[in-house]
Amino acid sequence: MTQHAETDPMTADIPSAAAAEQPEPAVTEYLDLDAVLSGAAILAERTEILYTKPHLEAQLDALDFEIQRLTSGAAPKSELDESAVGDSPVSADGRSVEALIEERQAKRREYIASGRKVLLRQMNGDAWAEFEAKWKKELAAKAPYPMAMWNELLAASLVSPAASVEKVAALRKKFGAPALEKLARSTWEMNTEGGVSVPF
Repeated sequence: MTQHAETDPMTADIPSAAAAEQPEPAVTEYLDLDAVLSGAAILAERTEILYTKPHLEAQLDALDFEIQRLTSGAAPKSELDESAVGDSPVSADGRSVEALIEERQAKRREYIASGRKVLLRQMNGDAWAEFEAKWKKELAAKAPYPMAMWNELLAASLVSPAASVEKVAALRKKFGAPALEKLARSTWEMNTEGGVSVPF
């Protein structure tokens, strides 16, 4: 899906360049190994967004293309309504650029409103070792990796909502693989050293 013009609320909290340049506090305390080992396990967590109306992505792309086509002058005259005046072309189905923009904004709001938070948590060392052992042959081979492997990884890492492998598979079937790709990549990065990027 192409990038859309409105500011995505998910990026609203990104710090400014000036804030990013602030010096980090110095680390002065030594590791207390006994305290760490006796305490509760602290595993990495991430919150991602799953959009429950992925079909709107194609509609937004189509509107972007049509708006760009009309405003750039790429549309042949034969495809424009004869009532178009001056710099205000009208598409073949009678919609003005302004109407297309309004429709796009409405669909963009609907798409964003369909977002739902998903909490992911890193698998502990034992669980990850079992996962690697089970999928050793597939991991040693070249990507793409089987969907069953990604489904199991997601099911093991989903905290809210919790989901079985069967439910993850059903979710993938309902929304399609692209909708779950970000979740799968995020889960993989949490469970691998250095956030290795894995092709699908």
